[in-house]
Amino acid sequence: MNIHGNRFLSNLYGRLILRHPRLRRFLTQLLISDEEIQIELLGAPLCINKQQEIGYWNAHKESQGVVVLRDEEPVIVSLALVLEPQDTFVDVGANVGLYSSCLSKLQSIYPKMKFYAFEPNRHTAQRLRKSLRKRTVEIHESALSNKAGEVEFLSGFSSAVFGVKGDKRRSFQIDDTVETISAKRLDSVDIEGDSIVLKLDVEGMEREVLEGASGLFDHRRIKAVYLDGYEDASLRDFFRSQDFALFNGRTLEPETGKNTDYSLLAIHNKYLNRFDALPARNS
Repeated sequence: MNIHGNRFLSNLYGRLILRHPRLRRFLTQLLISDEEIQIELLGAPLCINKQQEIGYWNAHKESQGVVVLRDEEPVIVSLALVLEPQDTFVDVGANVGLYSSCLSKLQSIYPKMKFYAFEPNRHTAQRLRKSLRKRTVEIHESALSNKAGEVEFLSGFSSAVFGVKGDKRRSFQIDDTVETISAKRLDSVDIEGDSIVLKLDVEGMEREVLEGASGLFDHRRIKAVYLDGYEDASLRDFFRSQDFALFNGRTLEPETGKNTDYSLLAIHNKYLNRFDALPARNS
């Protein structure tokens, strides 16, 4: 049982434990081993003592069982580090807007930043609009592909896995109810800015969406692309052919081809190398 999720137990814990440091230390020493371990929080490695840094230890344990805490929060931190004041963020497969809602906070200090969100599921898109009602984000209730037309989707066990009909990998689709969604190419959308950070969470449709963005790639308007949960390993070769360097989206470590969490961040080399020719500052 999560003690913090139960009001009675939480109040009891606060009265009996937190207000009595000696009792708290005794119970901590009794229940938690006194050892140093390596953990990861928000995609960053930490060395902690389980007793001395018990808060970090609890957060690590909690995050391992929650996908959003384990996989998505570190990526949001990475993307926030990549984004700059003149950038445009395009959230494809926005769901209810976790990425767009978090990252669009940057508009408060960088008002020229632009944000776009694409979500094909009409019910999820309604919640997306409510999530972003206080933010300046242009929302498109449509699918993206490599051509304009219609795409058939099937429902999954949650809105996060609403996906294209006929995808053999989609064992989580739970019924045969087909929903026809209007689709368009990303490069047909009037997107402002020439420094675009693109996030894709499209459940196996990554290549089709990227092909539909070829005009943006050809004009070198794409600064970075993040792929969530992709399975097509050949996409790494696609990015390298477009002069992108590859990184793990959670940790920002260079992509080696041996990463197994399929969290890929591709950044165009023109952005990585733009400061190499600047003269060093005099000390």
